[in-house]
Parts: sequence; C-alpha cells; structure tokens
Amino acid sequence: MKLFRLAIMSDPLDRIRSGRKPVEGRLASSRMDPAPGDRLEFRLKGNDGDPDLTAEVLTVRRYPDFATMVEAEGADHLGYPEMDAQALTTLYRKIYWYPGAEARRGVQAIEIKPVADD
Repeated sequence: MKLFRLAIMSDPLDRIRSGRKPVEGRLASSRMDPAPGDRLEFRLKGNDGDPDLTAEVLTVRRYPDFATMVEAEGADHLGYPEMDAQALTTLYRKIYWYPGAEARRGVQAIEIKPVADD
C-alpha cells in the first residue's frame, strides 16, 4: 500500500468527508499514481501537520482531459451536482492551470472512501 499526501481546499474536503464527493479528479502525475488499496491523506492547503482526512483508493480511471473526465464521471460523482459540465471543467482547469500539462499528462478520476484514523 502506498500513501499519497495531497493538499486540498476546504469545500472539496467537506464534500469528500460527507460522502457527496466519491471521486477526486486530479491532473495525472508520475509522482501521484495511486492504485486500489492505496491511501490518500488530504491536508487543507497550508496545513503541514496531521492529515485532515484519509481515504482509501477504490479505483482509478484515466482520461485524456478534464472535459472527458467530467462527461464520463458526471458532476454528481465528482461532488458538484449543482454545476453543469462546462462549469465543472472550467473549475478543474483553473485549479490545474499549468500550461499544456492536461494535454501532456492526462487526468485521473480517483474513486475514494474516507476511512477512520488508524
């Protein structure tokens, strides 16, 4: 089992914690290549201490870009049922603004389940 430490903003963290966001969308990275059974430790941006939430990776699906991921996964599973596909795609692209990275790396939809602290 691998452990990945991730920074996150408070709104998506709250949605994951409550079960309203079962899929976390991320820009793909060679350093962030989770597999089922791995754990994600989420920390609010600026928190260098203990994790705010730990989740188990259930599945990982890869997509060429955020628009394809949003279309395939749906706004409900990505935790934002109040947003249409275009608005949610724009939100992801604002968060992961690195020029050309989306096209080079692709994206991943990480299905997760919060777990109790060990």
